[in-house]
Amino acid sequence: MKKNRTEDRVLIARHLGKKVREYRIKAGLTQEQLAQIMGVDRRVINGIEGSRPKWSLVTVVQVAFVLRCSVADLFEGLDFAHLSFAASADLKSAS
Repeated sequence: MKKNRTEDRVLIARHLGKKVREYRIKAGLTQEQLAQIMGVDRRVINGIEGSRPKWSLVTVVQVAFVLRCSVADLFEGLDFAHLSFAASADLKSAS
C-alpha cells in the first residue's frame, strides 16, 4: 500500500508541477519572480515544477492565489483513474 501512495504522490506532483509552470508562464513570471512574490526561495518553485512531491496544501493554495487561478484549475486534467485508490474505491456509489 505504501508503494502505491508514493506512486500517487509522484503522479500528482508531476501533474501539479506542469500546471504551475503553465500558469506561471501564462502570468509572464519567472521562477524567481514567483518565488519573490510568495516569499520563498526560487528552489521551492523549482522543486514544485520539478515534480518533487513534498509540498503542502498551503503552498498549493498560495500558488493558485498568486497565479490567479483556482486550486481546481491546478488539478484539472489529472487522471484519477491512474491513482492507486481509484482501483479499490467505488466512487460512483459515493455520489
